[in-house]
Amino acid sequence: MNEINNSLIDSSEEVLNNKDKCLERKEFIIIKDKISYKIEIKIEKDNIILNTLNYKLALRNDEFSKIINKKFKTIYDSYQFLIDEFSEGFVNIKEIINNKFIKLIFIKEGKYNNLELILINSEINKDFVINEICNIYQSKFNSFEKEIKKLKEELNHLKLNKKSNLNEDKNQINFNKFKLLTELTKNSYCSNSANNTFLIFNCSNNIFYLIYATSNISIISYNLITQKIMTEIKNAHENNITNFRHIFIKSSKKDIIMSLSDLDNNLKLWESNTWECILNLKNINSQGFLNSACFFNENDKIYIASSNWNFDFAENIKIFDIKGKKIKEINDSNNKTVYIESYYDIKKLKTYIVTGNDGSIKSYNYSENNLYHKYYQKNFHESYYSFIIKYSKNVLKLIGSCFDGYIRIWDFDSGDILKIIFTKSKGLIGICDWDENFLFCGTNDQALRVIDLNNGIVLKKIYGLNDILCTLIKFNHPKYGECLITQGLLNDQIKLWHFKNN
Repeated sequence: MNEINNSLIDSSEEVLNNKDKCLERKEFIIIKDKISYKIEIKIEKDNIILNTLNYKLALRNDEFSKIINKKFKTIYDSYQFLIDEFSEGFVNIKEIINNKFIKLIFIKEGKYNNLELILINSEINKDFVINEICNIYQSKFNSFEKEIKKLKEELNHLKLNKKSNLNEDKNQINFNKFKLLTELTKNSYCSNSANNTFLIFNCSNNIFYLIYATSNISIISYNLITQKIMTEIKNAHENNITNFRHIFIKSSKKDIIMSLSDLDNNLKLWESNTWECILNLKNINSQGFLNSACFFNENDKIYIASSNWNFDFAENIKIFDIKGKKIKEINDSNNKTVYIESYYDIKKLKTYIVTGNDGSIKSYNYSENNLYHKYYQKNFHESYYSFIIKYSKNVLKLIGSCFDGYIRIWDFDSGDILKIIFTKSKGLIGICDWDENFLFCGTNDQALRVIDLNNGIVLKKIYGLNDILCTLIKFNHPKYGECLITQGLLNDQIKLWHFKNN
């Protein structure tokens, strides 16, 4: 980085200070029917006490209290959990019962409903043990400690870069200059939530093509340099077009375009010069959706691997040749598969089919037709919508984007998880490998994020999106140099980003 934003450092310090203050607070005000109730939270001996003027709740540190023994290591962990929930405003009074009980409801982003604590009138002289909280907020304190540690690392990293006078280092990237240049399209449309919603390739006739779909089920062939529409293929599918792939066939010297429609389980191949449909595969899956498919080459022959997503009846992934003949199914691949990709390991001379599924990524050894590895993290079950496979520092790495907002990096060959990066938001779909050190992604807060892979942090947020990003592609533009081209869900148009003043 050539520049470090002072406000980013200041804001990081402020967040840390605010967190420390939150942990010191012991009195909170909750309002019910325009009446204010002051609640005190404190530790007495081995109990956590919640006091109001007329009500009292004691959390006991004994073998029956799950909030102590089954989740939190010490009573202070439980205490900090309650302080954090109150200070972040996730606690409200639900009701007062016969002037003897107060029901408090914990609300976390609207996800959990009717999670209640009952403050009991102190005159009854009875303790109340809470069992539910630890079960629903299982990783509250572990994640809290990790967030604080990560925030401190991020702050130290920014300060270190500031002191290093990096603006004199020409090898560093100044992402402060990375800006939205223009919207390339006015009529693009994407209803899917997997990668490859549009396509860029340099055709054999030396034209840079952008291929995308519209809401009226047309395919548009667009010249990326002149920024003009070249061809429109109307009624290309029966339902919304969701994905594109490209392959160049050396023997015939033809560029072939694959297009998918998820709702009708339909896959078509087009010859790019004439836009003649050379293959129409219908109803690939007997049930569910066709969210993704890819080309791959095995023994100098081109094949197609198709995904499968449905809720009730799981089918294995199917392999077809370029003429549409079904070759085989991959054993043990009957998952809810959102995204599929092939990878040829040039060192081992092996082809792998890799799938992004509900809760995991899986790799299959194509020639041996079996599962190679399952990549996942316990207690996390969101879907993986995109991933990158590449060698880095002599290790073959799998970088996966999960809808829970986490980027996870595994050793592809061992299956061991190497690093976990939280993007500080959710709705993560597409990711793009910028270089050895940086990654681009977009989440549901309409911001493009730059990820520092070495330090595992969000380096910068860049605004200008209208929806969750589905596809990000790095492209070397003859005029603007290294660029990023993106598309989000629905009517979020295809956009061109570049380094300003290039």
